Amino acid sequence: MNKKLILLATLLFSILTYSQNSTLKGIVTNEFNEPLEFVNISIEGNRKGGITNKQGKFEIKNLKNGDYTIVASYLGYYDSKKQIDLNNNTNITFELKQTSVLLQGVEITGRKAKTYNNEIAFSATKTATAIKDTPQTISYVTKEVMDDQQAYRVNDVVKNISGINQFSFYDDFTIRGFRSQQETINGLRVIGFFGPQALTANLERVEVIKGPSSILFGNGSPGGTMNRVTKKPLDEDRKAITFTTGSFNTQRTTLDFTGKLNENKSLLYRLNMAYENSDSFRDLQQTKSFMVAPSITFLPTDKTRINFDLVITNFDNKLDRGQPIFGADAGTDLTSTPISFAIGAANDYHKTASVYSTLSLTQVSQVNTP
Repeated sequence: MNKKLILLATLLFSILTYSQNSTLKGIVTNEFNEPLEFVNISIEGNRKGGITNKQGKFEIKNLKNGDYTIVASYLGYYDSKKQIDLNNNTNITFELKQTSVLLQGVEITGRKAKTYNNEIAFSATKTATAIKDTPQTISYVTKEVMDDQQAYRVNDVVKNISGINQFSFYDDFTIRGFRSQQETINGLRVIGFFGPQALTANLERVEVIKGPSSILFGNGSPGGTMNRVTKKPLDEDRKAITFTTGSFNTQRTTLDFTGKLNENKSLLYRLNMAYENSDSFRDLQQTKSFMVAPSITFLPTDKTRINFDLVITNFDNKLDRGQPIFGADAGTDLTSTPISFAIGAANDYHKTASVYSTLSLTQVSQVNTP
C-alpha cells in the first residue's frame, strides 16, 4: 500500500512539474521584414538555446516559467535583447539591423555587390575595414570596372588609379615615383616573382595603399603597395562565361561559377578559369596564358569560416626587352625605330608556371560594434 502511495505521489509531482514548463517560440527578420536563417538564439544564464530555420522561426522547449533575457545574434547584424515573462507558451519577434562596420568574415563569404563602389579594404589594416575609417590614402578598382573595361591583366587595371604606372613589360609598377617591389594578396604579403603580368579573372578588386604606410607589409616601397583581393564563394548560384576576340589574333575566355554545395549553405564553392592566346602590335610577341582558381568555403557555424584557395597559372610568352633607339640623337629620338620593332629573337621565351594556395580560419567572437 505504501509503495502505491509513493508511486502515485511521484507521478503527481512529475505531472505538476512538467505542467510548469513552457515553450518559447519566435521569428527573426531583418529591416526589410525578410526572415533570417541560422540566427543564434540564446538565454542569458541558461544553457538552452536554438537556431532559426529558413523561415526565420525558432523554438525552445521545456523552459520553466519565469523572467528571461533572450538574445538574438547573427554575423553582420547588431545583437538584439528582449526581457520576457515566460508563462505557458510565449511568442516573441526580433528585428535585427545590419552593422555599419564589417569584419573580415564578411569578405571570406564573398562580395555580392555588383557596383563600381566599394566600402572596405584590406590594405591599411590587413582586415576588412571601412575605407572611411582608414586614415591612409587607398584607391581601388572593383571587378565590375575590370569587366566593363575588359581589363584582362593587372597592368590594364592600374590605368584607373592616379599615381601608379606600369614600369616595364613585366608585372612591375611605380607608385608615386618609386618602383614597387611588393606584392600582397588578401592583405597578406607573398613572395612575388619578376614575371608575366597577372590575370584578373580571379580578382574581386585591386587595392593600392599609397605612401609610406606600405611599411605595414614589411620591406615595403615608400611609394605604396598594391593588394589583390581574390574572389570568394557566394551562398547563391551565379554562373558566367565570356568570350572575347579582337585584333592581333586575340582570343580570350573566362569562366566564373559559384554557389552552394549543400542545402544548408554550409559548404560553398567558386571556380574561376581564364585562357588567352594572342599576338601583339609588337614584333615576335605572342602570349598564351591559362589559369585555374578553385575556392572552397566551409561554414560550420555562423561565426566560423574556413576558406581554401588554390591558384594554378601557366604563362607561355615572349620577352619584350623594350624599344631600341638609334641615330646621332640616341636617347632622345623616340621615333628612330617603328613602335612595332622589338629587340629580341624568335626563341626569346618567357615561360612561367606558378601555384599558390591559402588556408584561412576566421572565428568571430562578436559582430556588433558600440
